[in-house]
Amino acid sequence: MIRISLLLFILTVLISCSPKYKIERIYHPPTDKQCIEKCSTDYQRCQNICQKNYSDCLEKSIERAEMIYSQLKREYRIRMEEYYKKYDLYLQRSEDYRRQIKTLKEDYKFYERLCSQYKDKESCQKKDKVKKYIKQLEVNRPVPPEKPPEVGFS
Repeated sequence: MIRISLLLFILTVLISCSPKYKIERIYHPPTDKQCIEKCSTDYQRCQNICQKNYSDCLEKSIERAEMIYSQLKREYRIRMEEYYKKYDLYLQRSEDYRRQIKTLKEDYKFYERLCSQYKDKESCQKKDKVKKYIKQLEVNRPVPPEKPPEVGFS
């Protein structure tokens, strides 16, 4: 144990005695005035080109976004027209369904009354048949169409 402690102590001392390196970067500007002016002009030209490219790109992107948005609006309008047609059909079917269910329930009550009062076998069978048909219709109830999502950039 003492040996390990001694060894660790010696290693620590040796490592801490190593030289410390420091890297410094010193900028030495060119001494020639012409070189500085050339670099400055090149830099300014590059900046101007960059700014022009950026402006052109921005202009094109706005036009492209407007085109895309108008296309999306047209597609949305078409989907909404289809939706309204489907919705009208749904309303018609719902009304037919409501009328049919109402009629069948009235028939069911009628046959049920006959079945319970007179124990008429035929009325009881018709009552059961109407009841099954009502259940079948309730399972196949008209479903409203799904409204398309609105146009947006998300």
